[in-house]
Amino acid sequence: MGSGALPRILLLMSFIHAGLTQERPKPVLKVTPDQRVFRGETVSLTCDIQRAGNTQWTYSWFKDGYNFYPYQTAAGEYNFTAYESYTGEYSCRGEISDSQRSDISAAVTLTVSGE
Repeated sequence: MGSGALPRILLLMSFIHAGLTQERPKPVLKVTPDQRVFRGETVSLTCDIQRAGNTQWTYSWFKDGYNFYPYQTAAGEYNFTAYESYTGEYSCRGEISDSQRSDISAAVTLTVSGE
């Protein structure tokens, strides 16, 4: 092995290590107006991705661990009219491409009551 090979191998290993240990951003899901609403109220889910910068994310929405319609949006906010069947745990995730995704947010419980 030549004298220049070892520094190149060490440099390559540091790039591989950095790629494997890079943390994914952690989104925070916010529910407005509150986590307890009445049927017919408009609810806004906002997926805030920490350290996102100017990155153009596509957002995925989950209810009780399954994709929630609309399955993906270009905006980090989704509004809907609440019905009792919408009671559940919601979370979100952002992605730039199939290989670049944020973590899934912690679940937030939404409770919808009748009038």
